[in-house]
Amino acid sequence: MKKHYSLNKTLLALICSSSFYAQATELPLAGDVETAIAPFNLSTPLSTSGEKHSLNENEFFSIEEQDQQAPLAVPSATSPTRSFQAHTSLMAAEPTTITPMCPTLNTGNLYTINNATAGSAVCYHFEITERSKTTALLVGQNAQTNVDLTVFRHNNDDSLDVVGTSKNAANANESVLALTEPGHYYWYMEVVAADGSPFNFGAAVTTGIDQYELNDAVSLSTALPDKHNRITANLDSATDVDYYHFTSVRGQDTVVALQDAYGQNEWILELYNGGWQPLESTKFYTLNNLQPNQTINVRVKPNPAVTVDPTHQYKLVLGTAVTRLSSSNVDGEANVTRMTFNSTPTYMTTQAYKRLYWGAKVLDSTGQPVEGAEIILNLDKRVDIDTNEININYTPYPLISDSHGQVSGLVDLGTCSGDLTSKPHYEHKFGTKNWWQTSYNFGVWNIDVSQAKDVGVGGPTVQYVTLGHLCRQKFLYSE
Repeated sequence: MKKHYSLNKTLLALICSSSFYAQATELPLAGDVETAIAPFNLSTPLSTSGEKHSLNENEFFSIEEQDQQAPLAVPSATSPTRSFQAHTSLMAAEPTTITPMCPTLNTGNLYTINNATAGSAVCYHFEITERSKTTALLVGQNAQTNVDLTVFRHNNDDSLDVVGTSKNAANANESVLALTEPGHYYWYMEVVAADGSPFNFGAAVTTGIDQYELNDAVSLSTALPDKHNRITANLDSATDVDYYHFTSVRGQDTVVALQDAYGQNEWILELYNGGWQPLESTKFYTLNNLQPNQTINVRVKPNPAVTVDPTHQYKLVLGTAVTRLSSSNVDGEANVTRMTFNSTPTYMTTQAYKRLYWGAKVLDSTGQPVEGAEIILNLDKRVDIDTNEININYTPYPLISDSHGQVSGLVDLGTCSGDLTSKPHYEHKFGTKNWWQTSYNFGVWNIDVSQAKDVGVGGPTVQYVTLGHLCRQKFLYSE
C-alpha cells in the first residue's frame, strides 16, 4: 500500500455548498456503526492551490435588451449532449479493482458513531459507480465534540488522493462537495475532541449531471472561451446553481441569453451587475461599452415556484456578440440558365436547379471574426401563392461559425414540377442567342444570426430574397 497523498492531482473540484448541504442533511438515518479505526494517518498537511474566481462588486454594465426567437428544437430529455455521452463512457470504462482498506458503507444514508475518543481517526469506504456530484458530510456533534472530515480517493495503483477536507471550528457541521468520477472513496474522520456522544456522517450522490460541473459557486464558476458560447446544461436538483463567467478580451460587445425550449419557466438567469440582476428568458441582452478583459458573471438557478426536471436542458448563450455580417452568398449551380428580368412577374434573384450553396461571415464590435455564432438560412422553396397573400413557411438550416467567423452549407432542393411558367427568355452562348421557357416554383430565403440585433439578410423593410426553384426548362429556338 502506497501511503502517499496527492493534493490537487486529480481533476476533482471542491467546495462546501450550503444549498447542496441542506439537501444532503435530509438523508435517512441508517443506524449505528462501529468506530472503525483508520489504517493510515493523515500526515500530509492539507492545502489549496489555484486561483479561485471572484466577483467585482464595483463592476456595472450598460445593457441593451432585445426579444429573442424561440429555440429551433426541444433538447432531447433522454439523449444527453454528445460531449456528455463521451465523457460518461470514458469514465465508466476505468477499472475499479481495489481492496478497500476500511469497512464499506452505502451512500444515501446517515450513519451514527458512538464512543469516539479524542486523538483517534475513523475510516469508512464508499464506492461511486458513475460520474456524479457527491456531498460527504458530518453532522450532529454536541458541544464537547469536534471531528474534522476528509475525503480520499483510492486509486488503482493503491495511492490515495485527497479529494477535499472540512475543518470547521468546534462542533460546526463539516461537508465536502466534490465532482466524483467512478471509483473508491473514504470518509476519514479525525476526532479532535469528544466525550463519546454520537454524531452522524454520510454522503449524498447526485447523478445525471452536465459536463460543466462542478460549478455550484462563484469560486468554481465555469470559465468560457473567447467566442460566442452556446451551452446546453441542466440543473440536477432543486438546490443546484450553475455559475459561468466570460472575459471580453478586446472589450467587444457581449451577449447573454437563456433559452427555455420547454416553456415551463424552470430556470432563472441572473447577471452580476453590482448585485445579482434577473434577466428575462424571452429576451437576449447585449453588454456594450466594455473595457478590455472585463469579466461578465452569470448564474442559472432553479425557479422556486416550479418543479425542476433534471432531464430538461437549458440553453445558455454567453460570449462575443455578433454585430455585423461582413459577407454572405446564396447561389444555385454554376451552369444555371437563368430566367431574365422581364420573364417573370417578380424577378427571381436566386435561381437553382437542385442545389443551393450558401455561406456567411460574421464579425464582432471590434471587427474580429466570431466563432461559435449560430447563423441560420431560412428557406421556403415553394411559397403558397394560391391566394392574394403570400404564405411563407420557412425551414431553418442552422450552422455554427468556425474560428474564421464563417459558415458554408449546401441545401438539397430536390426535384419539382413547377407551379409557374416563365415567359420565353434567352441566354447568349458561343455567339448564339438561345431561347428557353422555364417551369419553376416561387421561393424565398433570408439569413438570421441568433441573438444579434439587425444582423443578417432580410428584415422589416425587405423581408426576404426571392428564389426561383427551376423545375423544367424547354429549349425553344436559337437565333
